Amino acid sequence: MLQELYLKGFLNYSKILLEYSKALGLNAEEAFVLNKILDNYLATNTLSLDDLQKQVLIKSNRLDKIVASLMERNYYEVYLSYDNGKGVECISFEPLFLRMENLLSQEKTKDPYDIEKANQFLCKNLNRVLTANELEILENLMVEEHYTYEAIVEVTEQIKSSKRVLSLKTIALALANKKTKVEANTIAPQSFQDFIKRI
Repeated sequence: MLQELYLKGFLNYSKILLEYSKALGLNAEEAFVLNKILDNYLATNTLSLDDLQKQVLIKSNRLDKIVASLMERNYYEVYLSYDNGKGVECISFEPLFLRMENLLSQEKTKDPYDIEKANQFLCKNLNRVLTANELEILENLMVEEHYTYEAIVEVTEQIKSSKRVLSLKTIALALANKKTKVEANTIAPQSFQDFIKRI
């Protein structure tokens, strides 16, 4: 699908290469060269290293290595097509566009440490905007202490149902108490206990 859009000139492949170069496995130099290859192919239906060399400020031996590496790593394919007994070298960018489609179609994974979502939830429940100090505490809870958004929601609902004062301090204390209860109640697996007895 993306290849068809590309060939018709409707695909903004430069933006995709720029934003997703790391996810596509390209460094900046490779993404730039691949972008130029796509530009040239769209304009001339050929891949000319001489034309490419004139457009980029990369030494020819380095450019040759990049172009060869892109082909070896299956970003494009070069094949012979025979028409009336005459072999014509053709290029297919199908592997690149399949990678792009897979990348763009992947659903964004849910982030269990979504600070922005937790901030909105707490603002709604506290009926006010969090102060800078409270935001720092929230960030510390989620990033350094690894409390998830779901854990914060659960503790907040418990505090509200017990009619206690809802503040970031009570939420932090409830999370810490919950963590120590879990740590205190965990029992070593039977196989580990047997191993300790043998020593």
